[in-house]
Amino acid sequence: MEPRNKFLTSWNTFEDPSPGRYSLKVDPITRNSLIIVLNVSKSYWSSEAWDDRLRIFKEDTDLRFGGNLSFNVKESCITDSVRNQTTPFRLVMDISGQLKVYNWLEKNKMWDSPWSVPNQKCKVYGYCGSFVICNEHSSCKCIPTFRRPYSLDSNDSSGSCVSEINLTNQCGKDIDKFLPLQNMKLPNDPEEKQTFTSCESACLAYCYCKAYAYDGNRCLIWTK
Repeated sequence: MEPRNKFLTSWNTFEDPSPGRYSLKVDPITRNSLIIVLNVSKSYWSSEAWDDRLRIFKEDTDLRFGGNLSFNVKESCITDSVRNQTTPFRLVMDISGQLKVYNWLEKNKMWDSPWSVPNQKCKVYGYCGSFVICNEHSSCKCIPTFRRPYSLDSNDSSGSCVSEINLTNQCGKDIDKFLPLQNMKLPNDPEEKQTFTSCESACLAYCYCKAYAYDGNRCLIWTK
């Protein structure tokens, strides 16, 4: 599967085989991971990086289903096969947005799906909205100093969280502090900041910067 022009795309509906909303492809930026995109361009899910020596996706237990998934980074293609598989097997991009493996059960005369990704709500990009922590065992929770925007007509709240502090008014006053959040999957669509100082200093100096992360040798910031 070449990232520029080949995708594994879902059907539109169970009865309509025309191209649907979800597509699987090689990440055109990293070229060593898989991504599912929604409506051609919106990030929906991504795997970890492929380890060519171990033949697995790093730290990604979701993609270990007992088979032998081969990934050729140099040619940016994906081939899949299953060890000791004597029954029909297929890999499907489902209309639900899940990548599924199906095995044929000859005794029951039916297809069975023992594996799919994403299999957790928190693995989906932006499931809870912006500035929200997604926890599989509880509801979505705003990060500290952020809150849900309540409706004027009810006590119900939904969507992304907003800051309780007007950060723009505090810009340049040297009173801003950052709260470290560990084991977080980075949001998509960051801005890459060229800086000769620390990433934290670059974010503090930019009045619209609300969060930052140092990813290897890149300083990534988010403004929304």
